[in-house]
Amino acid sequence: MPGGDIGAGDPGVAVHRLNVPGGTVPYELRGSGPLLVLVGAPVTRAGYAALAGALATDHTVLTSDPRGFGDSERLDHGDLTPAALAGDVAALLDALGAGPARLVGCSGGAIVALTLARARPDLVTDVIAHEPPLVRLLPEDLRDDVEDVRAAFRAGGAAAGMVRLDALVRGTDPPPVAPDTGETDRDVASFLGDLLVPALTSDADPGALAGGPGPRRRGRRGLGGRAAPPLRGRARRSDGLPARHLPRRAPGRGHPPGGVRRRRPGRRAVITRPARATARPAGRAPAKRGAPGR
Repeated sequence: MPGGDIGAGDPGVAVHRLNVPGGTVPYELRGSGPLLVLVGAPVTRAGYAALAGALATDHTVLTSDPRGFGDSERLDHGDLTPAALAGDVAALLDALGAGPARLVGCSGGAIVALTLARARPDLVTDVIAHEPPLVRLLPEDLRDDVEDVRAAFRAGGAAAGMVRLDALVRGTDPPPVAPDTGETDRDVASFLGDLLVPALTSDADPGALAGGPGPRRRGRRGLGGRAAPPLRGRARRSDGLPARHLPRRAPGRGHPPGGVRRRRPGRRAVITRPARATARPAGRAPAKRGAPGR
């Protein structure tokens, strides 16, 4: 495995850095076997550390801090779009000479993974998309509600934004919140101010990847688990996915999946494949050479 610094993602795992347009992305590689990429947005290396460690027993697992989160460096400003973050993951795979890979993403990371599969099918064998909050697939138009979350954050701080987001997920009216005058954590600010709107209103579409081999499927149609409408409850009843993209239940009960010990049925995930993921032998791990970047 390439050398590097010991970082905050998982003690004892070497951390490397890659320069990308608009910043620097830290990443970790562990294990051996078919390549598996855990895609985060806003989940970081630290958030995926336990899952990555468990999967590394029979996979080469790649994790990274998405631009604007964790220990990444961000030099640009404005929206963090799924396309930009997908480009960073593609840059990692290209620099490592790795792939095509299976992508596993939760929440915004699932949207980034779907975006990458559509843009670079040569890098992707299939996508496990765990609870991608694609409001465009819901029966009602919630784009203004998502914009309201960002507006609440910009006007009243992180607490106001998170309360408004919780109300959107639960389908309730947000309670009044006193303005937050303290310093906002960078990850929270990046999530509420830069990632939330472009991710949730993205045009990423599992159905657009239907040209490849038929995905393995079981379960009910929908994208969510047990919760009240509009986001998770109504997502269970969504007709936004074609029948061949029926979700399957994933183990665990978290959003995002932070632990690996719970094996009870949990939230739902969509597994889909791009149409042309055949450019290189499936599951090729990174070459045994020095890490790109610094």
